[in-house]
Amino acid sequence: MARRWACTPASPPLPLAWAPPKQAQSAELERLHALFARVGAEPYPDPDVSAADWLRGHGASTRMLAVADACYANDFGCSLDQLGLREMITESRRWDSGACSLLAQAHGLLYSWCCKCLSFGVSIAESQVAASAASTDNES
Repeated sequence: MARRWACTPASPPLPLAWAPPKQAQSAELERLHALFARVGAEPYPDPDVSAADWLRGHGASTRMLAVADACYANDFGCSLDQLGLREMITESRRWDSGACSLLAQAHGLLYSWCCKCLSFGVSIAESQVAASAASTDNES
């Protein structure tokens, strides 16, 4: 059963900042964002390399790697060591939604639907899923 979910463009998150802000740290963060902004212009590596290795090859600091792991690799559902450069390049080249994120409308319904499909043969009360999704909706 195919379903199409409507998506709403969301403003990009506020720029990430270190606390307390320091000039050197801000420069690192700007450099990290610049690396990710130009990843689509990179040639496909053969063989593939991890995003972590690519960043290290561009002189990324330990702090930059930690931020990249939390902010970028997390979007791919993996760690920076598991994220391949080829995957990053492909996403960058094919991204067609501008400088915004896309949020599923009524994501509580999406969670409920996914849980129904994934819970076949598993004892999960749908009311627990709906209640959990509703509390998530109220937090945003």
